[in-house]
Amino acid sequence: MSIKRKINRVFKEAASALGLHLERKNALNTESEMFRHLLNRFNIDCVLDVGANTGQFAQALLDGGYRQSIVSFEPLPDAFALLERKSRSHSNWQTENVAVGAKNGEIDFNIAGNSQSSSILRMLPSHEQLAPGSSYVGSVRVPIKSLDSYAAYLEKKESIMLKLDVQGYEESVLAGAKQIILKVKLLQMEVSIIPLYEHSLTYLEALQRRELMGFSLYSLTPIFADVNTGQVFQFDAIFVREEQRREVLP
Repeated sequence: MSIKRKINRVFKEAASALGLHLERKNALNTESEMFRHLLNRFNIDCVLDVGANTGQFAQALLDGGYRQSIVSFEPLPDAFALLERKSRSHSNWQTENVAVGAKNGEIDFNIAGNSQSSSILRMLPSHEQLAPGSSYVGSVRVPIKSLDSYAAYLEKKESIMLKLDVQGYEESVLAGAKQIILKVKLLQMEVSIIPLYEHSLTYLEALQRRELMGFSLYSLTPIFADVNTGQVFQFDAIFVREEQRREVLP
C-alpha cells in the first residue's frame, strides 16, 4: 500500500471514530461541483436568482468559477442591503430590489423570524411546528414584477438557469415567465413533501407540472429535514429542459 493510501486510510478511520465520513468531492456529494458541471455543460450565460436573500446562492456560483451574468431578485430591504453590498465587487452580478410574480405592481410580503422562510404566502402551522424560529414577525409592502418584464434585457441570452427560492410562490413566478421560459435550460426550485405554505403545491403536483412544461427531473437535494429521524420535508429539485436531457444521454 502506498504512503498516500495509508494516510488516507488513517484520516478516514479517525473521522469514522468521530462519527464523520470523508469522501472526495464530486458532482454527487457536493452541490458546487454539480452546478459547475451543469453550468458548463449547458453553456449557461445568465442565472436568474429569484429569492436571493443575502446572495448566498450567487456567491457560491461565483466562488465556483461562474463568470457569466447573474441577476438576483430580493424584496426584503434588510436582506437586499447585504445582497447589493456583496454584488458591488462583481461586474457581472446585477441586483433587483423586487419580489417576482405573475404581474407587476405591489404586494404585502411576510417577514419570517429567520428571514429565509419569508414569503408572500401565509405560512401553515406545519411549518411553524417544524421550524419554530421561522414564524412571521411582520410584513412589508414591496414592488413585484414578472420575469417577462426583463425580456428585453434577456433578449440576447441564449441559455438561462432559473433558480427559485420563493417559499411556495413558484407557480406565480413561472406564470409571469411565459416569454422567456423557452430559454430556461436549467430550473432549480424548492419542492415540499408536505404542505408548508397556503396554496403551495406538494411534490407530486410540482413534478407533474414541470414535466408538462418540458422539464425533466435531474437531481434532488434535501434542504429541510428532521436531523434526529432523517425524515425529509422539503428538497431542492433541479430540472433540465427535455431536449437538453436527451443530449446528455448516451
